[in-house]
Amino acid sequence: LVHLIANVGIAHKKTYYDPIKRRNISELLNHKEFVVNKDTVCLEQARRATHVIYHHTNDLVSHMRAGLFKECPLEELHSNNTGSSSMMFEDNDEHYHEILEQHRYLDLDDDGYEEPYIVTVHRTSHKVLRIVGRFDIDGVSRNSDDEIVHIEPVHYFTSYHFLPSMDGSYYSLGFGPLLYSLNEAVNTNINQLIDSGTLA
Repeated sequence: LVHLIANVGIAHKKTYYDPIKRRNISELLNHKEFVVNKDTVCLEQARRATHVIYHHTNDLVSHMRAGLFKECPLEELHSNNTGSSSMMFEDNDEHYHEILEQHRYLDLDDDGYEEPYIVTVHRTSHKVLRIVGRFDIDGVSRNSDDEIVHIEPVHYFTSYHFLPSMDGSYYSLGFGPLLYSLNEAVNTNINQLIDSGTLA
């Protein structure tokens, strides 16, 4: 975590209870596994945050049998509707699927108020595997007419920042982006000096 923050500038941890392993999980995510709008002020106020997960076919079957994912024929998940090979890849004949777990807001009951949900989608087939609320019943506030005034969502992600971005965007800066151009210039100068000495 400390290495990622100093090098990349930002890192995230996801903390949740795993019903299959029956224990709490604290998972470190790299910058490619977590996507949020760059104009987001803070993570708790983001309207949508996406965790990109690569599940093995066996993991999908396990989640379906445990009742966490919707039952879906594996043939439909293996079919590539978009023509992109990057959404499902093979590693030594092992099939991995790209799963998008979106922590977002939806108005599924058509009451005019968007509630916080977790929507899990299989990216290749566009199949919705799971929709579950991400709030507790004691986090729901109602008015005298029994209308929902506010729902406090349960936050699964924690963000860690190094140097705030100078343009005010969400993604912070680390030593890697700051020193990249300087390192390239130093390497080029050293290579040219060695080449000129060799030619001389």
